Amino acid sequence: MPSVAVGDKRYELSEVLASDRLDALFSDAWTGSRVWNASIFLSKQLLRLHDERQFITTALQSVIELGSGCGLIGLVARDVGAAHVVVTDQAEIVDLLSANVAQNTTATSGTGNVRAAEFTWGSPTFRSLWIDNTPFDYILVSDCINPIYGVDSWRNLARSIRDLGSSTTVRWVCYLSYEERGDNAALADFHACSRDYLTHELVLQEGKIHLYRITQKDLREISSN
Repeated sequence: MPSVAVGDKRYELSEVLASDRLDALFSDAWTGSRVWNASIFLSKQLLRLHDERQFITTALQSVIELGSGCGLIGLVARDVGAAHVVVTDQAEIVDLLSANVAQNTTATSGTGNVRAAEFTWGSPTFRSLWIDNTPFDYILVSDCINPIYGVDSWRNLARSIRDLGSSTTVRWVCYLSYEERGDNAALADFHACSRDYLTHELVLQEGKIHLYRITQKDLREISSN
């Protein structure tokens, strides 16, 4: 069981799928049972962003993580003060996610709640994930733009980022980490397919890992296009 240090806390994260989920090893779901470098990178950046008042700036703010895998990022979000956190992935990964949440959430590790849920990018059921029928304040994504998933995956991811945060009252922010692979054509297509409704700002790059700040385009700008 890997032990990952983020700030002054250490997270114990299982990467082992239940025996009845081993079929995931022969599909793209296997990537969810690993703690990837981009996940650790984003987790550490959340601490910095929180200190700079760019992440979890007030009480009662909510967070959703897409493609959570082992759940590290969502757990860190809870520990820096998020009131509600939903960690999501494919059905094959949800049991692993739930186990890691139970292992790492104690009475001394924050007061917010974390729950694991199945969610398929692009699904019209996104509203069922909202807290009290309210869009999320923050959307977190790590290393989910990967050529092995196919073009539909990151295009659906872009739509889900838009849908989960879409609001005329909540000014949401998405932080997305990405590790370069090959010619970065997947990342370029992600930007291109969502540029009509999302803004993408590169805020940090360390080696092959990028951190983007993604927000909703001004509704007036969208309607004029």
